[in-house]
Amino acid sequence: GELLSVGDAQRYLLIEFPHQLFLDIRTLVTELLERGVRPILAHADRYPELLLGGDKVHELISAGCLIQASTKGITDPANRASGRAIRDWIRRGVVHMVGSDGHSPTRRRPLMAAAAAQIDCRG
Repeated sequence: GELLSVGDAQRYLLIEFPHQLFLDIRTLVTELLERGVRPILAHADRYPELLLGGDKVHELISAGCLIQASTKGITDPANRASGRAIRDWIRRGVVHMVGSDGHSPTRRRPLMAAAAAQIDCRG
């Protein structure tokens, strides 16, 4: 009852870093898993330390964390390197889910269809 989990089911917890701040959450991931809660790192593609940082994202996944990418990171990456990296993540199965980060049908539109069109899930 201490955490507001996804669907209030106490199985998954969406974690979002403070804006433009990367934190090492491996210890938190371990503690949550010990409580039976699986963490999902939201907007992981927004953090160069993860997206371009080699093994850091794999360390989180190995620890038990799920990775969520944002539609905008897929459809409109910040730069070429980020675009290549997010496509590589998708190809290698690093991205477990995609979130819209859509807050309005007119401002910050969800873009789910546009992102889905760029992801080939037939593998």
